[in-house]
Amino acid sequence: MKNKGFDTKAIHGGEEDHFPEGAHACPIYQTSTFVFSSVEEGKKAFAHENEHCTYTRLSNPTQKVLQKKLALLEGGEDCRLYGSGMGAISALVMSLAKKGDHVVSGRVLYGCTDTLFASKLPHYGIDFTFVDSSKKEEVEKGVESLQQGNMDSASNHFWNALDCLGDIQDERMRRDELGPLALYFLNLGLYDLAIMASSEAITLDKKLGEPRQLAEDIVTQGNANMSLGNMDEAMKYYREALQLCLDNGDFDNAASASTNMATLFAEQGNYQESITLLRNSLDYVKKMPHPNTEKNTYLTLIQVLDLAKGDPNELLDAAKKLLEKYAHEIPQEHLNAITPHIDRAVQQYLKVNADVDPEKWKSEYLPQLYG
Repeated sequence: MKNKGFDTKAIHGGEEDHFPEGAHACPIYQTSTFVFSSVEEGKKAFAHENEHCTYTRLSNPTQKVLQKKLALLEGGEDCRLYGSGMGAISALVMSLAKKGDHVVSGRVLYGCTDTLFASKLPHYGIDFTFVDSSKKEEVEKGVESLQQGNMDSASNHFWNALDCLGDIQDERMRRDELGPLALYFLNLGLYDLAIMASSEAITLDKKLGEPRQLAEDIVTQGNANMSLGNMDEAMKYYREALQLCLDNGDFDNAASASTNMATLFAEQGNYQESITLLRNSLDYVKKMPHPNTEKNTYLTLIQVLDLAKGDPNELLDAAKKLLEKYAHEIPQEHLNAITPHIDRAVQQYLKVNADVDPEKWKSEYLPQLYG
């Protein structure tokens, strides 16, 4: 059939099998479920070990014919049909990308796709960077160099991509490219580029009157400086971002800035100031939930409370809330980092409460760690 003409494929493609009762054209199967000749055949069908249909929501004979027909017409190997465009896009991304992956996408997207990429999938650990696809050659070369482990080459290509943004005359459009690109550079460890991109984005944010974007870009600037060891600069940016966020009711970014400030204070040995900021961050997250920020705040609070020799009950409460909500999302290295701190708090608690059965209490209070 692959060697036939377009019209023949459109009419007869995918219809090689004989239809019931000698039907000349493919029937429209309106059944929801299907009958199996034996239990064994049904078992194999549900295990995807044969081609038998199981449930029309998954596939049915009419759908299979259409899929084969479309694959033939498009010269493809296979085809899948979905009830909506968003169903198709969601299935595609979630089958190819996994937690921890970073996807580079063109900026011109269908509105719901933009929402899925920018707001929904990041909660599941899949991050996105949106770029001007008209300058995609440099971005593609940069990604290719990254995959080959050549950071210098990647940096050069991304620098060229950043330089190309100067050609965009519309300031709002240019800002919309710069902010995500700065965050992308930060996540790649290209801190100098992150500072360059976020600095220009900050200038445009102030000019365009975009307080939320301004706060995000200032935090990116602070994170890049902290990664480079410029602690005073980082603190300055975090303070600016925190005040801006609180003035505008942007508690999501306020929590992020406050937690980052707390990390700097902890590194300087100022544990009490750090703990205060972390408690504030948790209050901000309650007003505007953000899972990643809440998780990072609890992780930091557990470590700082132990270093400060603080109240073990507060540490254990933080550990309980963290593990109840995010136990399956915490990377093993982070779990390994906080476990000694939790162990010490457990020992302090048990020392004060000598009448408690240690093993039973641990397995009931923190089953994710001791169960």
